[in-house]
Amino acid sequence: MEQETNYKTFTAMKPHFAALARVAYYKIVSAEVTDLKQSFHNAYRVIIFTLVAGYNIQHIIKAIQVRHNVDHMVDTLFILLTTINTFAKQISFNVRSHRVENLINIINSPTFAPQNEDHVQILKNNASIMSRLLKVYHFAVLICGGLWTIFPFVNRALGQEVRFTGFIPFDTTDSPK
Repeated sequence: MEQETNYKTFTAMKPHFAALARVAYYKIVSAEVTDLKQSFHNAYRVIIFTLVAGYNIQHIIKAIQVRHNVDHMVDTLFILLTTINTFAKQISFNVRSHRVENLINIINSPTFAPQNEDHVQILKNNASIMSRLLKVYHFAVLICGGLWTIFPFVNRALGQEVRFTGFIPFDTTDSPK
């Protein structure tokens, strides 16, 4: 006998949307958000968007400045490729948020609702796997950030030039006296 259950399909995706909200890429999805919390989160999203936009503008200026030096240009464009990709995703999540909300509503509709306990078990197993993948992704981000942090120290220890690819509006070749 088929019986309807109360398990929502979107439950498996909530941690992913919470992670997007934590880094200001998307609004808070949970229903229990006060107006004050939503206002602070929106301000946080604007601040992060401004910082990401400024960081990309710095790299674009640097790419224009070093356009005649292939080595510097490659270094700048490599970083710019990843940051522009990130910026584009942030824009698409915020400009098309109504489409994402529509998808969430469709996922929570009866069409995707589990019809019996076996369906619920499959959804819970998928949610567990998705949660583990999210943790692996977060771990990879932390490792990448850590490596990026120690990169200048390792280059300096190896006697190599330490170069940052962003536009800096003052001369960085000399240390202050």
